[in-house]
Amino acid sequence: MRPHGEADRRDPTHRLVCEDCRLETRISAAWKRVERPAVGPEPDVEDRFVAGVLAALRRDRRAAIRERLALAAAAALLFSFFAGLAHEQATVPRPAPEDTYASAVTPSMMEGFIPN
Repeated sequence: MRPHGEADRRDPTHRLVCEDCRLETRISAAWKRVERPAVGPEPDVEDRFVAGVLAALRRDRRAAIRERLALAAAAALLFSFFAGLAHEQATVPRPAPEDTYASAVTPSMMEGFIPN
């Protein structure tokens, strides 16, 4: 982009040749077509509406807190269940290796119900 003189910018044929000036002209024309937002008096807000919105926000917060508490309680119950199960299995004596191999070789009681 080369700098332009004021004489170049005023020349209407220059915009046909220079891409930067053509782009600048299009942008300025587009801005002129944009409508300005209507400025008016601020709307009156009723106290009843504001109180309703605040009450709804408080209800939503309380519901979210209740939901988080329920999820935390469920997680604590699940953790305590698995901790108790692990403790119970740790106190049960392990079967002898011979017993574990014997159960692998012995046929299952359900084997008679499975068709060949």
